[in-house]
Amino acid sequence: MSPKASDAQRSSFAGAGFTRTIVYVEHEPAGTSTKNIMHWIQMTRSGKFCKYDYENENEKRYGQSAPPDYDISTLTIPTYLYYSADDWLADPTDIETNLIPKLRNKTLMEANHLGVYNHLDYIWGMHAVDKIYKPIIAKIKKIESLKSNRPF
Repeated sequence: MSPKASDAQRSSFAGAGFTRTIVYVEHEPAGTSTKNIMHWIQMTRSGKFCKYDYENENEKRYGQSAPPDYDISTLTIPTYLYYSADDWLADPTDIETNLIPKLRNKTLMEANHLGVYNHLDYIWGMHAVDKIYKPIIAKIKKIESLKSNRPF
């Protein structure tokens, strides 16, 4: 572990236990496809938040030569963001300058900056339950409670 590793990084590995680390690493990247990773690379390189670039097939698929941008300003679902300084896949600058300003005020319910969490700390971090999962569950329960108390 690097001497400059964040507390969240150190706590993740300490909490997970080095005996389990090899199991975790063997299953990463889990839950995604090669195409999804390629799409992320395309967006990172282009600096655009757009659909997958099929290059020569874009015209056929999208009716235009370049993939269309995602228009997140049209989203209407209540959104709660969790992001952090050490997340190498979701840079805080991107979140704060490219995502948050494009969401409608009524759509963005909360933007929670969690300090030094890295991308894997959201799953394996020692404090993920208290800082992420319990608050999310409480929000869901509150929303469900409000829905069940509404007259139909």
